[in-house]
Amino acid sequence: MSCGGAYVNGADSFSLLESAFMNDIEIDVIFSLGEKIYKGKGLITNFPLNANYNSQLKYVIDILGTGALMCE
Repeated sequence: MSCGGAYVNGADSFSLLESAFMNDIEIDVIFSLGEKIYKGKGLITNFPLNANYNSQLKYVIDILGTGALMCE
């Protein structure tokens, strides 16, 4: 999945995402489409390494699913 316009909640969160990308660490993924909520796991395949954290910016992050995507 591609998340264009991802809001990152603070510099610590940005660092955690960067570390997950650099070290191929599986992350929890939760997103909604309409009223449905989806949960799964994935690996970050694209992350803006040339950017510093800025609370005014949104980022593009690509995630490759590693298992089943569950709908709640």
